[in-house]
This record gives sequence, C-alpha cells and structure tokens, in this order.
Amino acid sequence: MSTNVACNSDGRREAVFACGVLLFMIAASALTTIAPIALSVVIVFLFAGPHNYVEARYFLTRLPARMGQLKPFFLVSFIGILSLSVTFPLLGRLPVWLGWNPVSSLWLTGIWNTAFVLWCTTLVMMRSRHAPRRDWDYALPIGLAITGVCWLAPPLLPFVLVYAHPLMGLWILDREFRKQSPSLRRVFRLCVCLLPVLLVLQWTLVGELSVDVFPVSGPLRDQILRHSFLPIFSVASGPRLVSIHAFLELLHYGVWLVAIPVVSGRVYSQRFSLIPLMRTPLRTAIRWMLLASLFVVFLLWIFFLADYSATRDIYFAVATVHVLAEIPFLLRLL
Repeated sequence: MSTNVACNSDGRREAVFACGVLLFMIAASALTTIAPIALSVVIVFLFAGPHNYVEARYFLTRLPARMGQLKPFFLVSFIGILSLSVTFPLLGRLPVWLGWNPVSSLWLTGIWNTAFVLWCTTLVMMRSRHAPRRDWDYALPIGLAITGVCWLAPPLLPFVLVYAHPLMGLWILDREFRKQSPSLRRVFRLCVCLLPVLLVLQWTLVGELSVDVFPVSGPLRDQILRHSFLPIFSVASGPRLVSIHAFLELLHYGVWLVAIPVVSGRVYSQRFSLIPLMRTPLRTAIRWMLLASLFVVFLLWIFFLADYSATRDIYFAVATVHVLAEIPFLLRLL
C-alpha cells in the first residue's frame, strides 16, 4: 500500500512539474511572438542584472576551496574569458573606427573564432585528464575541423554563440536534475524536446500575430535588430530573429532565476555558507563581492531608466564575460 502511495505521489509531482515547465515555455513563446520588440526591451530591463547575480552565486558554489591540480585549468579558463571578452565587442567596432574594408573585418572575426575554438578545445583536453577522467582524445581533431569550417563564414560562429548560449542554462539544469532528482530529469528532457517545435511555430507566426504593445523608437529598434545579428540575414528576417532571441533569453532567465536555484537548493539557502570557498579566508571578500554585485544590479536598473539604449549596448558588450564563463564551469560538471 505504501509503495502505491509513493508511486502516486511521484506521478503527481512529475505531472505538476511537466505542466509548469510546458506552461512557461508556451507562454514565453506566445508573448515573444506577439510583441517581440517590446518583450525584448522589457526582458533585458527586468532580468539581465538579477540573472548575472544568480549565476555568480551558483558558480561560487562550484569552485573548490583549493585549486590543486585544477589550477592550470582555471588559469587557462580565466585568461580565455578575459581576452576573448575584451576583444569580442571590438569585432564590429574596430573596423569602423580604423576605416577598414569589409574583408579586413572578416579576417578579424576569423582570428577571434580561431582563438575561441582553440581555447575551448584546450579546456576540453585539460578536463579529460582530471577526475572523473574522460576519453576525449577526439577533441583536438574536431576542434581543428571546426576552426576550418568557421573560416568559410566567419560571422556565423558569433551568431551561433548568441543563440546557443541561452541553451547552456538548460544543460546546467539537466546536470543538477541528474544529481538531485533523476525522475524529474526525464520529464524535463521530454519538455525540452518540444523546444524545436515551438521555435518553428514561432518563426512561422511572427509577423502575422505581432502587435506594437508600446512604441519603440527607430534607433532603439535598429539596436535590437543589431543585437539579434540581423546584418548577416535579410531584412525580412528581422522580427523573427528578435522574437526567437527574446524567447530564448526569457527561457534562459527563467532557468537561472527560478529553476537552478530551486533544484540545486544552495544558491540562496543556508547551504551556501557551507560551500568550500566559504570555509577559507576568502569568505569575507566573497560576502563583500556579492554585496557589491547586488548593488550593481540596482545600479543597472537606474542606468536603464536614465538611458536604456546606451545601457543596453554596454550590457551586451560586457555580457560576453558570463557567456564564456559558463563553458569551463559546464565542462567541470561533465
């Protein structure tokens, strides 16, 4: 009898979880289909800062108290994150400032792509040598092959990073489910399988269902289109790209602000004080850093209210840091 009760309880839990995930995905897709430009403005304003704060807290829970044999891995990670983040915003600006021709701009993007792929390849190879060891000897030839493909169309890799990055949060959430709740992990994966269907429907319906919820100025609209990588596609694809990008971002923010803290159970709970780094002399510095990060979140909202367009531009230029930071942390979870 008790076994049947437990099974029924687990079944209800999985059903409620599946309904919640599907409702969120469908609602997010519908809203960003109906008002892509407006939702893009609202989503970044409300959630950009808080989600970075939550990511920082989560990453801190994953850092070891002492680097030990992992020191080279984290050193290479830090160097790559810093150098690639600083140079990425310059890809579109430096050629304009220096008056370079379009071919020179493609060369600059190709060099950045090469550095990024080789950095990722190096991290994969280094990760494979640490416990638990992985048989990833194929990483180098695959990395070299991807590098060659990237030179065929250099702008495509930055485009893929922008649209694939929100999906990395789903991957990290999947790893948390693997440890905390394997039964919900199966349900979660089934829900994620519906994501391509929603994306196809959204791409098809944008334009037919879209309405202007509130007016957006021409320069801001152009800026949002630029952030969606419209320049490498036709003008007609603009609203669709903005809609897809807004949907993926909203999904990403939902994962980081709600799902990962709830599933991991230690981003906001008392268990955060028990993480390895909080048992070292760095604990005071970490507390001050988190307090300063929280202040930056409120400061970002103030800047958005004062000049949304300029703040959005700066934020997207700096956001490369957390995009790249997720790569080594994700590798450590594998």
